[in-house]
Amino acid sequence: GSGWGEDTEQGSDKTGDLLEIWVTTKVEPNAVSWSKFLEVDMRPVPTGFLPFLAVRFEKEYGSFFINEEERVAVVFDPDHTAFIIGDDGYFKTVSLGEAPK
Repeated sequence: GSGWGEDTEQGSDKTGDLLEIWVTTKVEPNAVSWSKFLEVDMRPVPTGFLPFLAVRFEKEYGSFFINEEERVAVVFDPDHTAFIIGDDGYFKTVSLGEAPK
C-alpha cells in the first residue's frame, strides 16, 4: 500500500534515541500485520525536545501522510506544526501558522 490512510504506530526505544514508525500491511477481522516503515536516530534532536515530541506523537497527533518512494513521513499536530521525518536522521519541524478566519 501507499501508506496513505493506513494505521500507524509511533514508538521509541527505552532511551528515547530511536523513533520507529510502523504501518499496517494487512488488516483482517482476526489478524493485523505490521511493517516497520522508518527508523530514525533522534539523538541529533536538541536536548529537551524529544520528550515533548514523543508525548505529541503518542497522544496528540492529528493527521499524517507517508511517501514510501521518498521514505518520508509528515505528522501534523493540533497546534499547527508539521513534523517531517525521513531517512538518515532527517527531522524538521515547520510551523504552519493559524488558519484564516
